[in-house]
Amino acid sequence: MTGYQTKSEIVYHIILDRIISGEYKPGDKLIIRRIAKELNVSEIPIREAIKNLEAEGYVTHDANKSVLVWKCSRDEIDGVFHIKGVLEGYATRMSIDYLTPSDIEELKAINEEMRTACTGEEATRFSELNEKFHMRIYRDNPNRNLVSMIKELWIKWAVTRRVFATAPSRMDDSIADHERIIELIQAKDYDTLEMFTREHKFNAGREMIKKL
Repeated sequence: MTGYQTKSEIVYHIILDRIISGEYKPGDKLIIRRIAKELNVSEIPIREAIKNLEAEGYVTHDANKSVLVWKCSRDEIDGVFHIKGVLEGYATRMSIDYLTPSDIEELKAINEEMRTACTGEEATRFSELNEKFHMRIYRDNPNRNLVSMIKELWIKWAVTRRVFATAPSRMDDSIADHERIIELIQAKDYDTLEMFTREHKFNAGREMIKKL
């Protein structure tokens, strides 16, 4: 992050990163006093951060008003990956005509970086590169509303980025799928590319659900 951040914003990102990384697991209780002591801040920014995280669906309150990391169901995760698949499949299809040979080489380079990071210890880096790969495809897509919707899904459902930590075997499949996506972009095979990208996302969801 760049620019000035308030204490609550800093705390927000710390807690969110811990949720995404799996340090805070679904169902874990977040003790405000303990987190405040750990981060050497008052409870006020902790409460403000948790309020924002709750508004975004990352934490909930139980009957005893304890703060819990949101425990997503298999159906919810499956539904999100299906939404991502449909939107990103269409966006990939619509981006074909805006990708130059130079762009294709950049996509190949990103995929090679992913190959280098293809270990369980590099799951976070791999996930970052995976997002970079897909968002690079849409970068020059003129339908900015579509691209914004996809970006919002990546942010809102950041928990789906844990697919590679949850199912490391998905890494090799993802690299191979990306190679196929690049081939289909070069061939300008619109229909096959859209359907293949959909399945790419659907399969990621299935793998994550199997490991939960």
